[in-house]
Amino acid sequence: MIKRFLINWVTKHLFCAVNLEDVLTIVQDTKGQTRRLLLGKEQISQNEWRVLSEEAKFLESSRMYRIMFATLEKQAQLRMFEQSKCDSDILFGKATLYTLDLQKKLLEGLKAYRPD
Repeated sequence: MIKRFLINWVTKHLFCAVNLEDVLTIVQDTKGQTRRLLLGKEQISQNEWRVLSEEAKFLESSRMYRIMFATLEKQAQLRMFEQSKCDSDILFGKATLYTLDLQKKLLEGLKAYRPD
């Protein structure tokens, strides 16, 4: 938990990067049950969250998504490890992998819908 906090703090304050918390916030009550979903600063209704959850599940299971994700991941790694000529090449590869990870976490958060 502390490790995640430190990573998020460093990423947000030193690198000015977009974090998952900037995009998706799941608000829970004291018993740990999910009560609200915020996309950015906008609260999403339970019904819209349910729809987004189904869409996220479909997207993640689609062949097109798997091909896009795997292709971008492979290209980022190729540029970082085999084709890099300077530090910027490695940085852009890492940024691509970070963006892919953020998208994956966003889908996971949207899929986490549980009706009350």
